[in-house]
Amino acid sequence: MGVASAMLMLVVGVAVLGGPAAAAAADKKTKQKVAELPAHWYVWLEEEVYPLITKEQRRAFVALETEAQRKAFAERLWVLWGRQSGIGTAFRGIYEERLMIARTEFGNTIEDRARILLIHGPPAFQHVVNCDSIFQPMVFWGWPYIEGLGEDFVVLCYRRDGLDRWRIWTAIEGMGRLYAFGAQTGLTGSGFSSNRLDSPEFRCPNGDVTMRLLAAARMWSNDPKALTAMYHILAGERAGPESTSERFMAFSALLDDDAEPLGFSVSDRSKSGRGGLVEVGFAIDVESDDLGTTGVGYIDVVQLDVIGEITRNEIMVDRFRYLYSVPQAEDRLGLLLDRLIRPGDYHLRLKVEDVHSKHAGVLEYDFIVEPVEDEYEEEDLLIDALAGTLIAAVEDEVGVEEEEVEQPLLRLVGPEGDAVSGLRRFEAVTREEVARVTFLLDNESILTKNRPPFDIDLDLGPLPRLTAVTAIAYDASGTEIARDGYTLNVGRERFFVHLEPISPADARGSRVRVAVEMNIPSDGDLERLELYWNDQLLETLYEPPFEAMVQLDTSEQFGYLRALAVLTNDAQAEDLQFVNSPQFGSVVRVTVIELPVTVLDRKGNPVEDLALEDFRVFEDGVEQIISHFSMHRDLPVRLGIVIDTSGSMATTLPTVQRVVMGFLRDLLRPRDRAFIETFSDRPDILAGFTANFEIIEK
Repeated sequence: MGVASAMLMLVVGVAVLGGPAAAAAADKKTKQKVAELPAHWYVWLEEEVYPLITKEQRRAFVALETEAQRKAFAERLWVLWGRQSGIGTAFRGIYEERLMIARTEFGNTIEDRARILLIHGPPAFQHVVNCDSIFQPMVFWGWPYIEGLGEDFVVLCYRRDGLDRWRIWTAIEGMGRLYAFGAQTGLTGSGFSSNRLDSPEFRCPNGDVTMRLLAAARMWSNDPKALTAMYHILAGERAGPESTSERFMAFSALLDDDAEPLGFSVSDRSKSGRGGLVEVGFAIDVESDDLGTTGVGYIDVVQLDVIGEITRNEIMVDRFRYLYSVPQAEDRLGLLLDRLIRPGDYHLRLKVEDVHSKHAGVLEYDFIVEPVEDEYEEEDLLIDALAGTLIAAVEDEVGVEEEEVEQPLLRLVGPEGDAVSGLRRFEAVTREEVARVTFLLDNESILTKNRPPFDIDLDLGPLPRLTAVTAIAYDASGTEIARDGYTLNVGRERFFVHLEPISPADARGSRVRVAVEMNIPSDGDLERLELYWNDQLLETLYEPPFEAMVQLDTSEQFGYLRALAVLTNDAQAEDLQFVNSPQFGSVVRVTVIELPVTVLDRKGNPVEDLALEDFRVFEDGVEQIISHFSMHRDLPVRLGIVIDTSGSMATTLPTVQRVVMGFLRDLLRPRDRAFIETFSDRPDILAGFTANFEIIEK
């Protein structure tokens, strides 16, 4: 017991003694790095922003190594300081104006008057004390109100014996610091002599004002918060891993002092263009000797933290950080990453660090991004060529002029994709014949616009869901002349069929163009697509494009058009569209809800010999009609795995990988499908839906 106690006391003693020593060593190191800064950054740090920058921000700044890093960090700090001041982006300009005033008025920016001016701006009033027989040179500054402190704030600055720099006076210094040399000879222990005529009120010009302000300055100097606010701007964020400086350092290509060498090389290749940007691929070749590993399932993997800074003319234009987990290799490891960059000459500073050892390295690399033709423009050219071929074929068949096909009466333009939500803009592009346009959301009329521009902002809800948007065009007489629309958030694995809206513009006499939008799951194959007018089979299609000119008399007859798609596994999907429906007819929504039900006996075993008659479904006390009943066994699973691979996951990612891989091995079957997506600064699909789980595992 005695030995244990002695050991505990020894450890505590070392910790207490080591704390101040370590802090002193860190401060000494910081001072040394400050002295080594380029001259303009030394002035910026020591003579300009010293009242703003915190100790943590200061340590981070002096640890940076390149001009681009310092510029980027300084810009980040100005944004933070502007937010803390409550002024915003204008704060930087205001502060630089205060620096100019301080240099003009005081000849420097570091004495206490200049410091106060930089933090709080010029005073609302000042009172200069001209009473050399009693006081040192003194000046009172006052503000009607200072945010965070209060009203009628007063601070006193004085100059000792007329030789020292101006400094802030505090009550703890005592009144003696303010008296002129020899002025105390006529004072008693409690202040001035008993002769009232010897007091400052009578001996100094405006002496009553001086004494009143002196009392206010004494009161404010006894407030620790107010005194701190005279020397430094009040910090607006806590120090720690989530602070601005720590987050910036986490994305900076800097080596630790105790890092061991790690060799690697890098090469680049421009891939494709995207809206003025060029997708540049970087290949990193890392020497794998002496790298640490960790077990993930049955595989030993190497984890490498990659941080990059892309600069141009010493200005940071891109910063990124990736965490790679790759199987252990004998000799070298290959890593790939892509960035979108504008054409030009660039400099890359790349850091590669082994998570499970101290090996790390930084590489400087110059590269040129050449302009690349936008891949979307190439696709548009291809689409235009295909469209031209299709238009020519239609002209030959139906005998219409080219300009009627090339410029449709109505075209609906808006966002597309599998995850569209929130407030989105849609626009109907029309010809002159269109007088008004009605917008429908899921077949419900939302808005009619009687003059261009025919656009609308539609609220699609907080989450992506299957949504149909339609635009209907009318001429001046109110007759419908065109209709267009499309479906959002279909999803990659949804078996989906949608009849494109039919408008009078699709009619060619008794023949009508019918087009179908279809989405087929990755594990499905289309057997046929059937088009029906009421119960009459019109056309059977087997491959895209899923459209046909069918014989359909739509002049007066009311009916419905139906599209039925059948897959080789007998799965079916259909869509229905009414034609020539009455103008004042009503629409009834029929909602079918699937209720998965598991029935167990008293022993917990599943009961399988059940029929539709064995079930009754009630909603709010009203019995509902059961339209379909079936027994399902071993349903296929569709699984999406989304993993955070940012730097914050460095320690926990191996655990996540082990759990995911164990799940894949133990629970998924050949009929199941899974995809994997990672995200750091942007999402990246590593593998689409697949039954080959070895691909996901690797």
